[in-house]
Amino acid sequence: MSEILKNISKLFMQKEIIFCFRGPISQELLESLGSNLQTRLQTLEGCNRNTLMKIFSVFVELMQNVIRYSEETVLIHEIGINEMRTGIITISHQEKHFELLCANLILKEHETNLKTILDEIITLTPVEVMEMYRVRRKQNRKVGAKGAGLGFLEIAQHSSSFEYFFTPFDEKFSIFYLNASIK
Repeated sequence: MSEILKNISKLFMQKEIIFCFRGPISQELLESLGSNLQTRLQTLEGCNRNTLMKIFSVFVELMQNVIRYSEETVLIHEIGINEMRTGIITISHQEKHFELLCANLILKEHETNLKTILDEIITLTPVEVMEMYRVRRKQNRKVGAKGAGLGFLEIAQHSSSFEYFFTPFDEKFSIFYLNASIK
C-alpha cells in the first residue's frame, strides 16, 4: 500500500495536481471542499480573484454534475441520507492555466444525448454561450429533470476551453470525463 501512495504522490507532483477527491459527494461536502479549495487557490501564484472565481464556478458545476447524474451510488444511513453519488475531480495548476477534470459513471444509453448537447456547446462562441444561457434560464424546467440544464453552459462560460470523452466501464456503464481549462 505504501508503494501505491508513493506512486500517487509522485504523479500528483509531476502533474501539479493541487486538489483531488474521489468518493461519495453531497451538497454539504461540496460546500466544505469548496471552502478549502478557495483557501488553497488564494495561496497560489498566478491565481487572481477573477481566475479563482472561474475555477470555483466550474468546480461547483462539475461537483453538481456528479451529485445529480452519477450512476455510482453509495447507501449511507448513519447521516440521514439515503444515497450519495460518487465521482472524482482533480484540479491541476499547469504553467499558464488550471485544468479541472471530473469523471463519473453514466449509463451507456445516455452517451448519445450528452454528446449532442456538448458538441453543440463546444462549437458556440462566448457570446452565443451567454445568449443560450439567458434563453435556457428563462425556460421552464422539463418535467422530471434533475436540473435546469445550465451546468455545461456555466462551464463553457468560465472556461477557456473544455472537452469530454467516454470510456467503457462494463456492458451497462461508461465513464464520462469532462476536462475544463481556465487561463
